[in-house]
This record gives sequence, structure tokens and C-alpha cells, in this order.
Amino acid sequence: MEETIKICDLSDDLLLRILILVPAKDEVATAILSKRWRYIWQLLPHLTFKEDEDQDSESFGWFVDKTMQLHKAPSLICLDVELGPLCPVDVDVTKWVDKAVNHNVRYLDFALLWEGEPTSFPKSLYTCRTLVSLTLSNQILVDVSFPDASLPSLLYLKLVKVVYKDEVSLARLLSSSPVLRELDVQRRDEDENLTNFTVKVPSLKEFTYGRLRWGSYRPYGGGGRWEDQIGGVVVGDRLPSTNIFKDI
Repeated sequence: MEETIKICDLSDDLLLRILILVPAKDEVATAILSKRWRYIWQLLPHLTFKEDEDQDSESFGWFVDKTMQLHKAPSLICLDVELGPLCPVDVDVTKWVDKAVNHNVRYLDFALLWEGEPTSFPKSLYTCRTLVSLTLSNQILVDVSFPDASLPSLLYLKLVKVVYKDEVSLARLLSSSPVLRELDVQRRDEDENLTNFTVKVPSLKEFTYGRLRWGSYRPYGGGGRWEDQIGGVVVGDRLPSTNIFKDI
């Protein structure tokens, strides 16, 4: 007769692999199953929080905040957060980012879809030595107004309709990423803080620049300048190939 193995008899590693496949609210809910499960979810290396339309936005913000406070994994490989338009703007998202950085985050995807003013992220984000992939979307203010920004491991950067403090912040963000391979940019319809979007990253292998509504395709190689309705895009001479999408 085969021996029956209970799920609670599985190793912590296997339990964590199972929980990674479960929505965040269900991951935390497993704490009530037994004493064994009470703290397992706090060791998850991947955390994903996506606000649903049928969720109460205020309680969702509280849930994410509490989950981040209780999280105890020595290494947080991935943090993926999307806050909807009804989420209270007084939620302190900066401390979530700060905690992720302090736990050696490698993949960070953050979208603020709320109606409040653009939010600046902590300086620690732009000095994170472990970050490999960074995606910032919507009501996020890219403010790199300090000279010691350093992202030595960043390979993939995606900026979707964010707000740039100024051209200096953009330049410092890109220059702080010496091994950056892929850059994907979608601009807002109005971007008063930038006249030119300048890309001078010798390590870059792929650059996609476009608007939210994709239009005609146009390959663009080498260095030079390309104009759109927002402003100029200046591409450094060392960029081997670029895909630029322009509105029709």
C-alpha cells in the first residue's frame, strides 16, 4: 500500500513553489490553515498585487501595505504592483519599493493608475545593485536629481507614460545603467518637462520608442534625430538598431 503524503509534510521549498502559483490574497489566506502554514507565505520570493475592478480599493491598499510589512524573505526576487484609479493616493508606495530594494529585488514592475499627482520613488531604487528589470508606469515621477545613481545590473528598462522631472533625470537614469540592453519607452501626449528624449547608452541592443497607440513602423539605425509631436528623440551613434513607432 502506497504511503499517503500530506501537503503539510512537504518541504518549505515545495510549499513556496505551490504558493507562487496562487493569487496574493489567497497566499496570505493560507496562514489560517494550520500552524505550519502560518508563516510560509511570508517567505515568498515573488509578490504580485493587481487591483481588480470589483475590489475595494482602500482595503486593497491596506492589504498590500500589511503584506509588505510582514514579508520576511531574505531575498525578494520579483515585486509586481498595480494600483487602480480608485486606490487612495495617501498609500505610501515608496516604502514598498524601499523594502524590495533592501531585500535585493531583481525584477520590479510598478504601475500607479490613480488620479493623484505623480509620485517620486526613493533614491534607493536608483542605486539598487541587484535590479535586472525595471518597469515604471503612469503616475510615477522619474526624479534622479542626485549624481550618484547606479544600476550596475539593469538589463531591461520600460517606461510607460511616466512623468520625467527634467532631461537631467532622464540622462542620469540611462547613464547609471552601464549594461542596459533593452529600452522600451511610451510617452504621454503632453510632456512639458522634456524637449528632447536623448538616448546615449553604448551597451543598448534594442530601443523601442512609441506612443500608447502604435502606428506605422519605421526601422531606424545608427545615430541621429527623429521628431515626433512631443519633441525630438536623439539617438547616440553607438546604438546598432532601433525600432521607432510613430502615430499615423
